[in-house]
Amino acid sequence: MASAALASALASTLASSRFLLVTPCDPGNCHIYFSVQRKTLSTAISLARATGRTLVLPPFEWYENQAQTLTNTFKLTPAGQRPKFVPFSDLFDLPRLRKAGVDAVEYHELPFDGIDRAFLQAGSFADAAVVAKTLESPPPEGDTLSNALQYSRGCKMGRDGLQANLTWADGKTARATVEDASGMLYERRLRVGTLRCGTLPLNQEGGVQALSDWFGDVAVAAVFDVGHHTHTKVEESGVRALLHGALRPSTDLTTEAEAHAPASPFVAVHWRHGDYFDYKILMSASTAAKRVVDAMAKLDGCPGNGCAIFLMTNCRNVSALSELREALPAASPLVTYTPSGERYAEEGRRLVIEQAIAARADAFAPSSRSAVSEWVEMLRHARLMAQRRPSSTDSRPKVEL
Repeated sequence: MASAALASALASTLASSRFLLVTPCDPGNCHIYFSVQRKTLSTAISLARATGRTLVLPPFEWYENQAQTLTNTFKLTPAGQRPKFVPFSDLFDLPRLRKAGVDAVEYHELPFDGIDRAFLQAGSFADAAVVAKTLESPPPEGDTLSNALQYSRGCKMGRDGLQANLTWADGKTARATVEDASGMLYERRLRVGTLRCGTLPLNQEGGVQALSDWFGDVAVAAVFDVGHHTHTKVEESGVRALLHGALRPSTDLTTEAEAHAPASPFVAVHWRHGDYFDYKILMSASTAAKRVVDAMAKLDGCPGNGCAIFLMTNCRNVSALSELREALPAASPLVTYTPSGERYAEEGRRLVIEQAIAARADAFAPSSRSAVSEWVEMLRHARLMAQRRPSSTDSRPKVEL
């Protein structure tokens, strides 16, 4: 909980600054996993900078038993309809990001009760013709945002997320521009002065500027569901390199990872299971084992493939885990992370801790097409670069995580 002094300082900041809340998906209907939400941060930072605003970081949204089956199937289950939230700073080192030049605050830090103007990316290019016929209120003429839109979409044509949660006076579903809406957003009730909905290709020339022009000088603006789909991505020059150097696990989770990392030398492997089985992109147990053996063969100090293997996986199938264990070298002990307390057992914290442990491994066997593995490899690359600096004397890669 923020202290009275911090709350006062934030209130002063709110009065003198302009803010932009950027969300990676539709709040209350965000079923992309933690690492995919993390990847949208480059778009969020770029949009805040392009619009001259302080970035407001939303919490990460997650669900119990997520990533175990097809997303559309999971969304119909009771667990898939009960979102949970964890603050950005619980998972990542926000002070480090700020020090690197990211002007950002967290959603829960700001004492505001409303958003002046908001845009919700809704629909896709494919259904533009159908949607256009249903609109009761076309966007106002003469503004650059109208000209930049691929098409407008009714703000209550969806059944999930904001489109289900927000209400307004006449309740008409096909309004593409809504005034004085209200509802719950990340467990806080607030109002939205003006909400516009549609498809805005931010990756095309003029898209971001049109959004910035429409926001004008309002104190609090928001753009929902950006950074994941191609047409909603935008990346300012240098942002990717900034995140490569500055995005790290929180100090708390780093300490937990250090306490549970196996002794060197060890190999880490990420075996994405669960929904990957249903999506038919699962890496087989034998392939995962081969990657581990290949990685181990390049290490000194692993005679007879005897190094410890640290396993990251979302697999909850006992027989599948047994198959993997049998495929791995028998001489290698298989190690998994056991949380020190209930706090670290929660899905998001546990994932980031496991990624931090894997980043410390002497070799890593990734899972294909995985944002989880991608960030581990980014952390490992940063450690390797730190190792090559003249001041480094340790034989293992080091970098502040």
